[in-house]
Amino acid sequence: MAKRRPRTAARTLFDLDTTSPTDEDAGVQAYETIGGGDGRQGTAVAHDEGLVVVIDTELTPALRAEGDAREIQRAVQDLRRDAALELADRIELVADLGPDAARIGPFLDAVAAETLADGVRLGAPPAGWAQASVKLSGGEATIALRRVARVERPEPANA
Repeated sequence: MAKRRPRTAARTLFDLDTTSPTDEDAGVQAYETIGGGDGRQGTAVAHDEGLVVVIDTELTPALRAEGDAREIQRAVQDLRRDAALELADRIELVADLGPDAARIGPFLDAVAAETLADGVRLGAPPAGWAQASVKLSGGEATIALRRVARVERPEPANA
């Protein structure tokens, strides 16, 4: 008899890609419900040893906007690295979000805080600034940044 590898229901949710039971060897019954009799459309369900987990998988406009803001944040961090900025360097950040500006706007303060930007100014990227394009759910955006101040780290004291 083969030894069964234990798995959790939560881990199984990451493996969902069909509408039929999967991973029977591990003793887990996992499936994604797409309007069937087992649940409502737009849910993912997994169960194991009496534990049932149901996740709403519907992507609302607010979730898409938050995801796009996180994608902008990731692109800014990549651009900071490409521009050889130090981790503590403060930046000015400009974003041309086009028609997505109103939708993503509520999340831009969080983007600024996470990327050490003094804020996010909307508009066309200034010439001479480091720039990158970002694919968003509603189209493409352009971001640009430049260092405002280099924050000097104190030398560690020898103990």
